[in-house]
Amino acid sequence: MPAAPDSRWEELFDELVELPEPERARRLAELRAANADLAGRLERLLAADAAATGFLDRSTLDLLGRAGAAAAEAEAEVEQSLPAGTTVGAWRVVSLLGRGGMGEVYLAERIDPAFAQRVALKVIKRGMDSQAIVRRFVRERQILARLDHPNLAHLLDGGTGPDGRPFFALEWVDGEPITAWCRRRDLDLDGRLRLMQTVCLAVASAHHRLVVHRDLKPANILVTADGTVKLLDFGIAKLLADHEEGLTLTQLGARALTPAYAAPEQILGDPISTATDVYALGVLLYELITGALPHRRDQRALQALASAVEHETVERPSSVLRRPGDRARLARRVTGDLDLIVMTAVHRDPARRYPSAQALANDLGHFLAGRPIRARPDEVGYRVRKFVGRHRLPVAAVGAAIAALIAGLAFSLWQAQAASREALRADAEAKRAERVKSFLISIFRQSDPEAGEGGKLTARELLERGAASVDAELAGEPQVQSELLDAVARIENNLGLLEQGLAHAQRALALRRASLPPADGRIGLSLEALGEVQRSRGAMDEARKSFEAAI
Repeated sequence: MPAAPDSRWEELFDELVELPEPERARRLAELRAANADLAGRLERLLAADAAATGFLDRSTLDLLGRAGAAAAEAEAEVEQSLPAGTTVGAWRVVSLLGRGGMGEVYLAERIDPAFAQRVALKVIKRGMDSQAIVRRFVRERQILARLDHPNLAHLLDGGTGPDGRPFFALEWVDGEPITAWCRRRDLDLDGRLRLMQTVCLAVASAHHRLVVHRDLKPANILVTADGTVKLLDFGIAKLLADHEEGLTLTQLGARALTPAYAAPEQILGDPISTATDVYALGVLLYELITGALPHRRDQRALQALASAVEHETVERPSSVLRRPGDRARLARRVTGDLDLIVMTAVHRDPARRYPSAQALANDLGHFLAGRPIRARPDEVGYRVRKFVGRHRLPVAAVGAAIAALIAGLAFSLWQAQAASREALRADAEAKRAERVKSFLISIFRQSDPEAGEGGKLTARELLERGAASVDAELAGEPQVQSELLDAVARIENNLGLLEQGLAHAQRALALRRASLPPADGRIGLSLEALGEVQRSRGAMDEARKSFEAAI
């Protein structure tokens, strides 16, 4: 049976390398039945890959052999194709750092002693330098050459080694994965978010160069001792404009991924875009906040992962933090805006994620500064709350000043209204007094000898005429009526005209009760006048009740 094309075995290798041992053995048996040569080649590739023992998931301390004797013994068993001291271009090999299925990475030093510099030197493994592998290796080197950002590991050199194999030298980063770095220093939430903002800006720079990383995970994001972030390993990155020889984003090697951080479209084989990296950034952000991944994905066949991802749900970070523990305060800080930032980044639909890594970085910056985030609808109340939270002391001072101003203004208005009421009351009293005076003068004029029969009028007749005139001439002035009737009742009581006085006192009281508030003191005056008349008449019980009511 003829050998399978390169693209066929590379794709199968990408599938098999992610499978657990039982499923991998079953899948290899199926391939062996169909094509023994292809299965044998894949087994050799898998064995070589296994020898690397998770190079990308280990810290630089482990890679340098300082993680214990076990790591040193494991690396000693791997035969180096480039022994220590081998010269490759301007570099001298120091030691083997690790091996993957297709390549080897060495720690190397610059030969020229005037330049003390260490690099990670990557070469294709012997026997793997087929046309397709070389093409992929050169593409990775081209991608690295396009990148220029302080938080991206720089490509320093490239060329062909003495044995004809291509190589490139990458900036050597002595750091540890971002999650481990944060955990070991017990970094607070703001510190973690600032680190993530730096990572997002580095990824945004790669996107600006039309490069999608496609494998963002803690092992590929190292932090040095001084807190510098470095993004590594563009081995499976893709150029968005790359159509060379029909290698689109969904074909050769497109399934080389880390399931825990892979976007749904990667697992489902859909087209890749910058939103793919945004999803991975969201997963990493979720992990840095909660210490857990947003979903459980086992190392299993892509078909099983694709089936599972269709039904995945993501719990809000604040809900994870509210589980039994001592993170309630952190949960309150995360609730709301930060929840929304994370959930937007890891949305299943790429179109509903952040449009770019830059947009995610911007919202993290807005959250840290207490400003409104772009992921939330622009509502006036929300923007006001964020403004107040951002400027607590100035707003409190201004609020206190405004409150004092309002209080002063309210007090001034109250005083003005009180003065106005007093002025109106005084004016009304003056008018009433003038009206009473005018009315009394008109009554007493009737007793003037020059006014006809005035000289023949008795006091009783004068009072009767005055009382009759109150109802006739003052019908629209109940306050003046009641005051005059009170006066008439008191005079009649003094003259012994008790029946008339009683009627006029009762009439005055009724007028005042009908036109004044219940607690007005003038009603008390009418009750007192009525009580005097009742006492004069001998009705002591009635008089007592009137006096008590007056008091």
